[in-house]
Amino acid sequence: MIDNEIIEKTAMLSRLGFDDNQAKSLVQETKKIIEFMDAVNSIDTDGVEPLYNVHEANNVFRSDEIHPPLPQSSIGDLAPSFRSGCFAVPKIIE
Repeated sequence: MIDNEIIEKTAMLSRLGFDDNQAKSLVQETKKIIEFMDAVNSIDTDGVEPLYNVHEANNVFRSDEIHPPLPQSSIGDLAPSFRSGCFAVPKIIE
């Protein structure tokens, strides 16, 4: 059963602060949530397949194709700065 004591303990563990009015409101809201979950749990779902996605769409993947790697010289042409076989980037940490 949800009461002020449980709300206060949860607030303390969560490092949250509530005044008395907020705590009372949370007790009522939490009770409503639990009542709703009880109603959902009471629904007979025997024979209902689990729903993994609300849309029937499936991922479309392209087939894997093996390509030869690009030569370093052409990769270097794509980079703004390429030295000794590596991408050269501005220093960001001093």
